Formats: sequence, C-alpha cells, structure tokens
Amino acid sequence: MAETDTKAMGSKVKQAYINIIEQRLSLNFGTTPKEIGATIALRHGEGEKMTAFYRDMFVMSQAVWDTFDYARFEGRRITEPQLMTEKEYEGFYELYIDGRLEGIGGKVMSKELAATMKTKARDIRRKEIADFTKLSLDYITSSYGQENRDPAGVLKGYGDRIEALIKPPGHLKKIW
Repeated sequence: MAETDTKAMGSKVKQAYINIIEQRLSLNFGTTPKEIGATIALRHGEGEKMTAFYRDMFVMSQAVWDTFDYARFEGRRITEPQLMTEKEYEGFYELYIDGRLEGIGGKVMSKELAATMKTKARDIRRKEIADFTKLSLDYITSSYGQENRDPAGVLKGYGDRIEALIKPPGHLKKIW
C-alpha cells in the first residue's frame, strides 16, 4: 500500500515521511497536522541543523569573548578578536555539516550577524514545517479520502478512517 501511495503522491513523499505520518495518526490522543509537519522537519529538515549550528557558533564566540574579557581584566595585553563575515559563517557551516569544524580560529560573531543568522534559521524551520504539514495533509487526502465537514463547516475527518477529535480540538486520529 505504501508504494502505491508514494507513486500517487509523486517523489515528494518518502517512506520515512509516511512512517512518521502513520505513527502520529495512530496515537491514542491523535495529533494535529502541524505536529506531523514539525516531527518530519525535526528528523529530516535542514532548519534544525542550522539552528544547532547557530547555537554552537554562538557558544564558541562567547568562549572567545570570555577569554578576551578575562585577559583584559587581569591586565594582560591581548589582541581583540576579529569579527567574522557572513561568508565566513557560511563556510564554517559547510565544515560543520561535513563534521570537519574544529574551531573558529579566534573569530567571533557580531551581535548583528548573530541576530541575522538566528532569524534566518528560524524562518527556514518555519517554512519547512509549513511545507511538511501541507505534504502530510496531501498524503492523508490521497490515502484516506477527502475531508468531511458537517453543515456548520466543522471538520469531521478524512474519508472513513481518519476522525477529527473534538477534545483536544483539531487533532486527527486513525480509526481501526
């Protein structure tokens, strides 16, 4: 069945995504489509890697600044750390993904660069969650049927196997 669904949806839906969607729908308390999208993005998305990289770079920069401040407090002469450019940051990201980043060579992130990169990582993550949510809803509609709504416009489910729970609202649950 999964192979047919994959062929019906095109090459976008991988078996790993289908497994996550089915697992989330099988939970006793159901799940929201956004939770499905967030789970797929967490395991297979680029945004989480970028966020982790940003955190690591921020921590390494803080360590360099702390060393500089401590040396200056002791009265030792030490050269001020150099600020890294956005291009250097992206180069460090490539090394980080390959697992070859050993240090940042005394360079630090400016507050502006840190804010820019944090926003960029957050926006990428949000876009991935939205894309994966749409992908999971497309899979649910193609596998289980179109959405069913009552005359008031309230979602009742998808096909005859996915039920929309009233409490908690918005949760979808697979009926066996």
